[in-house]
Amino acid sequence: MPIKKKLLKWYTVAGILFTALMGAAPYFGSQAYIILALMYTIGTIGFTGGNVIYYSFMPYLAPRKCQDHVSTWGYAYGFIGGSSILIFHLVVLLLLDWDTNFKMAIIFS
Repeated sequence: MPIKKKLLKWYTVAGILFTALMGAAPYFGSQAYIILALMYTIGTIGFTGGNVIYYSFMPYLAPRKCQDHVSTWGYAYGFIGGSSILIFHLVVLLLLDWDTNFKMAIIFS
């Protein structure tokens, strides 16, 4: 199991790092699209690789008869978290009378 933890760490770091670096793409001039595509590809590999490793931890989290319950609640908590941040972003974007650039900075930060 120690190798799984290391792999999860590095896939996650790669996904986060290259996703964050995509914000710097406008500063690369005429090569921005190529660099952005490369960062997107590596970030996606990090994200999906991390998901595969993450799912392989289920047998260690709960006994076989409880795995469905644990998995369902984990999915539900993730859905609630994603929905709450979506609602926050929609409120900021649609209901607040602030400068559009400032609203976009809040949403994407």
